[in-house]
Amino acid sequence: MTSLYRNVFWFAKGMKEYSRSGFRSACRSFNLPDLDVDCAGKVFMITGATGTLGKVVAIQLAQKGVHILITNLIPLLNRSCEPRVVLVTCGTLLMQRLDPVDLQFECMFPFNGLAAFTQTKRHQAVLVEHYAETYPGIHFSAMHPGWLEPQGVKDAVPKLLRKVSVRCRSVEEAADTILWLAISQAALKHSSGMFFQDRKTTCPHIPFGKTKTSLDDEKFFMRNLEDFVNKLGLS
Repeated sequence: MTSLYRNVFWFAKGMKEYSRSGFRSACRSFNLPDLDVDCAGKVFMITGATGTLGKVVAIQLAQKGVHILITNLIPLLNRSCEPRVVLVTCGTLLMQRLDPVDLQFECMFPFNGLAAFTQTKRHQAVLVEHYAETYPGIHFSAMHPGWLEPQGVKDAVPKLLRKVSVRCRSVEEAADTILWLAISQAALKHSSGMFFQDRKTTCPHIPFGKTKTSLDDEKFFMRNLEDFVNKLGLS
């Protein structure tokens, strides 16, 4: 679970870096030609919005989950030229340590939607490192888009953030690093499995936050995940 220190650190970091002013400060160091890329003949699969896939497909993907989707796409990705996978996570992962046991939050009483959401984002940070090690021919990355305020998620953000006036990022600003990771050659200069914010690698842990886990815990998490997938019969 989270701690007061982690919450305060995350909020202070967010006010400085995740807001619109944070993006505008970061973009001063962007190399604009990085996105001047000819995407003719390239294929992109965007799974985070129903507008691209349709509701039926989006629901099916959500039910199966990102891990099953990615592992089933590995053969196709391996046959592709410069294949990449970008996981869009959230800065709230900084507030939680990986729980390698309770994947379905069956031991969370009472259930806390924000805590569950945050834990799944921590899962993604571990997964992207695992994928990078397991599938070296594919470039994997995770990223945090900053604070965006789409309709319908206001009640899901921490109460402290709701009480403070913050200029959130536009959709274009939030999507910048996603696009950069997906198409630029500059992104491929970074090692696979890294966590990004505003086109730069950053640590998915806060200093002295005690959110780092052992390699054994991460392996245990992956074994639990694979066991869960096998029981579902969806792999």
